[in-house]
Amino acid sequence: MKHTFRQIDKWLFFTVLALMGFSILVIYSIGAGIALAKNNPQGTTDLLYNQIFRVGIGLLALCGGMFIPYQWYSLFPKNIFKKRSSDDTSRLEIPIAKWLLYGTMMLLLVVLIWGNGANNTNRFLSMGFISFQPSEIARYVLIIYLAWSLSRKNEYSIRNFWWGFVPKILPVALIVGLIILEPHFSVSGIMLIVSCGMLYFARARVTHLLIVFTVLLFFAAVWLLFNPYAKQRIVSKFERKTEHIKNDYQIRQSLIAFGSGGILGVAPGESKQRDLFLPEPMGDFVYAIIGEEYGFVGTTSLAFAFLFVVLSGIKISSKATDDYAKLLALGLTANIGVQTFVNMAVTLDVFFLTGLPLPFISYGGTSMFASSFAVGILLNVSSQSRQRAQELSGAECSDEEL
Repeated sequence: MKHTFRQIDKWLFFTVLALMGFSILVIYSIGAGIALAKNNPQGTTDLLYNQIFRVGIGLLALCGGMFIPYQWYSLFPKNIFKKRSSDDTSRLEIPIAKWLLYGTMMLLLVVLIWGNGANNTNRFLSMGFISFQPSEIARYVLIIYLAWSLSRKNEYSIRNFWWGFVPKILPVALIVGLIILEPHFSVSGIMLIVSCGMLYFARARVTHLLIVFTVLLFFAAVWLLFNPYAKQRIVSKFERKTEHIKNDYQIRQSLIAFGSGGILGVAPGESKQRDLFLPEPMGDFVYAIIGEEYGFVGTTSLAFAFLFVVLSGIKISSKATDDYAKLLALGLTANIGVQTFVNMAVTLDVFFLTGLPLPFISYGGTSMFASSFAVGILLNVSSQSRQRAQELSGAECSDEEL
């Protein structure tokens, strides 16, 4: 483990730690304002302890992803603690990546039946004192599975539509379809974007991806016809009329928060919009509160921190020594990057109103756990890539001496 930690991308590691630590400060500030507005001082302490607990879970997930070899997800369970041989590749056996996919599908089916959530949705699954969001876990499980599937040497190339491309896209369609039924369209949209990106880098034909895109446009159009609420959200993005003022309320309050912050912000803990004006100040619109309290300097610094995380992930992917690691790192990085961009774009009224947390910052245990574990996997890939590079360098030096 010590050797693994020495080899990891420490700048990425400490950047994510800083983001998680910053989340405690932000949530404490928001919680204090809400608690005082509701005349419930105890609520501030509860929110603070809850966020510290979630950050602790995130740290455990980060370390878990960092110290579990990424190759394990592509192995059969019985081969985890021994070297894989040609005799252990029976088609009847199921690798861990598939077990994770099947388990996630079961969770998504269960949440449709027994799940709960706001606004007539079934997004959360409660098990005693634990409540979590299976769709957040499904995003990263799908990436792990897809990276394994695309890196396998199959009889049919992915450039063959029926026997190569369709079998790869079917699991994506099943997972995304189950999440749409919750409904959770923002998560399903990001999953489709990331999956298509991975397929493209795995050398799928662009014409095949365009066919998928055309089919999606058709179903999206049909869905909008039978979903007036979603249609109204899209229309209200382009038309600022009186009848859409209810849908625009969050966006308007978010923009007020950014405007109030100015260059340097009104100071930590001095936000006015958090006090019952801006809905979801700890969740989807936490970036707006950061803009009010820390100003343009704070929001820009945070954006650059996330940009650094994304660029680090791209670098890790480019330096990975095998196709599975390359696709895995690329998918995980793209997922975090797209989610961050969409969250920030929504709060700035650049994108349609949708519900996505800001990774490592928003008040949400499942998102914190899943995003942290994803970065842990990135760190494991970087560690092994650097170790192999050093081994190759040492071998070349030995050859030159001989």
